[in-house]
Amino acid sequence: WIYLSIRDNGMGIGQEQLAHVFDPFFSTKQIGEGTGLGLAMCYGAIQSHQGVIEVESELGKGCTFHIYLPLAQVPALALPKHRVGSSLQGKGETILLVDDDDSLRDAHQDVLHILGYKVIEARNGLEAVQTYTEQGEGIDLVIMDIVMPEMDGLTAAQHMLTMDKDINIFFATGYENDHSAERVLGAELSDVDKIKRLDKPFTVEKLSKMIRQALD
Repeated sequence: WIYLSIRDNGMGIGQEQLAHVFDPFFSTKQIGEGTGLGLAMCYGAIQSHQGVIEVESELGKGCTFHIYLPLAQVPALALPKHRVGSSLQGKGETILLVDDDDSLRDAHQDVLHILGYKVIEARNGLEAVQTYTEQGEGIDLVIMDIVMPEMDGLTAAQHMLTMDKDINIFFATGYENDHSAERVLGAELSDVDKIKRLDKPFTVEKLSKMIRQALD
């Protein structure tokens, strides 16, 4: 469980009122100054997460709310090791991971590390091109989002293709009907076998298979 305590130094709540603070529409404020729904909504939200909220107060001494929330029991990122066979594990190759969503990029980086790859990160297409310009010889594959600020993935890919027409690129997209990647697939410099589309969300198994197929 995670425990959160919130305390104020206000006037406190009397015992008669304390029993009703979580009741919908209960309020000690004047009409028009409050709805009486704030704490009721908090109570409902915490209950929906199988948690508990309690309050203790004394007039003249403020009040304290105690919140208990259960931690999610998630098999951590070690799980892919048990699901992915040794033939699909990485061999220390380097992947350039490009995504403007920090949390998503961090999660994908963790998975790639577990699979046995080295990872270089970039937050947008412009950073990706700069990184590839400096370290392209040591990069084996690029996994890149399409919609990003500064420079989108398609434009970045076209710049990279002028540097290396044999580059391996996976376009990761969450838009099922987005066929913009096919524009680059048809570009003169590109090799259809080297540029692929990777639909989000993807499983670890699918990702690992696609990477091994590209690199092997």
